[in-house]
Amino acid sequence: MKNETMNVETWAPCFGWEGYYEVSSYGRVASLERSCQHPKGVLLIKPRLMRFETTCHGYFRVTFCRNGVRKKLLVHRLVADAFIGVETKRTDVNHIDGNRNNNHASNLERCTQKENMKNAVDRGMFHGRTNPRNRKKLTPEIADQIRSLAISGVL
Repeated sequence: MKNETMNVETWAPCFGWEGYYEVSSYGRVASLERSCQHPKGVLLIKPRLMRFETTCHGYFRVTFCRNGVRKKLLVHRLVADAFIGVETKRTDVNHIDGNRNNNHASNLERCTQKENMKNAVDRGMFHGRTNPRNRKKLTPEIADQIRSLAISGVL
């Protein structure tokens, strides 16, 4: 029975954006039909699937708009809020298979930041100080030289 429900795409309102946007269990996002005020009159917004953009960290996000204010939201968080629920203690969302592009509800789980970091380290996705994205301006050797010069009074 579990596999049958996993193959059916279901839609739910986006938390905090009810009446404006919906998210599916497959990780798709759609805007809902609505009308809004415009300087030239009332504007009718037609329903459509939202286009994703990719963050510098590889996550999908969408841009929502309400009353002229735009907000960028991560798709995996929208799916988790709608299908797993909003939690105050387990605020992070973990991709079970490690694929940031797989935002299916069955691939997401709530976790703490500590659990999320442990999962990333276990999968080899985070290497701490040896992370190649970690760009330090000074090497430890140069920092030691600067400290010794400062102690000796040269700097």
